[in-house]
Amino acid sequence: DVEAGLIDFEKLKERFRELMKEADTILKEIDMESEDRVEKIIDYFFEREKREKFIKLFKQVQEIYEILSPDEFLRDYIEKYKLLVQIYTIIKQAYTSESEDKKIRRDLLKKTEALIRENVELLQIIDELPLYEINKDIANVIRSDNIPGRVKVINLVRSIRSHIEREKKEKPYLNSIARQVEEVIKRLEERQISIEKALKELINISEDIARAEEEQKNSGLSKEEFSYFWMLREKVQNPKELAKDIAEIFAKEEHWIFNKEDERELRVELYKKVLKQIRDIEEASELVEELLNIDRIMREGEE
Repeated sequence: DVEAGLIDFEKLKERFRELMKEADTILKEIDMESEDRVEKIIDYFFEREKREKFIKLFKQVQEIYEILSPDEFLRDYIEKYKLLVQIYTIIKQAYTSESEDKKIRRDLLKKTEALIRENVELLQIIDELPLYEINKDIANVIRSDNIPGRVKVINLVRSIRSHIEREKKEKPYLNSIARQVEEVIKRLEERQISIEKALKELINISEDIARAEEEQKNSGLSKEEFSYFWMLREKVQNPKELAKDIAEIFAKEEHWIFNKEDERELRVELYKKVLKQIRDIEEASELVEELLNIDRIMREGEE
């Protein structure tokens, strides 16, 4: 193999030793044998800089592993390498959204993927991260969960994201709530708020979701009408009536996404309705954009 002949395997092995020695420092600080290793890993890598440093290290190790495998040289390192794969998988699952989660396996190269399939403990770790059920009792559940506050925050963020991803086609108003979650995480990462404050805000968001879903069941409104109502409820008087009117307007312009003239006419009709209750032009404009976005999400969900 000409390509293999151009590779200096001894230098690669030496570099692999150096990287694994660097990884030893991390492994010594995390008890990978303990039952709560998942929580410990999430807590240990809470800081973005720490995560990014480890991911860079892992990818370098992985690339060399892919080239050297199945060299006998790797035998002494295979168990340690499996621990690094576990850590990498947990970090990616804990700190990325559900849609990004799907990229985890694509990030793992061919021989590492094969290693996972051959080892039950590596397959199980992927499904080990718990999710909270988003309901009105969420505060009590989190309060009684005996794990560090930082882990509670991350688990709750994952739980909210997962819930929204699963429900958003039938409950498109959840997309606006998703933006609130990302804002909390941004402020936390920028150290504008504490762990305790972030957890409290995320619990409030979870309770808002539960409240909205319960209200939707009892509202007598269609999916579309309730989505507009939820957006309007704190901005106008008689939000339920306005929501029904807006649903009728959208129903008449069902092809607006594909036709610029239909979109222009739709915007005019929406502005007429909204400006009857909101006098501020900028506020009305923002609301119309939000309504269009909600309708776009609902139509995409039907495709």
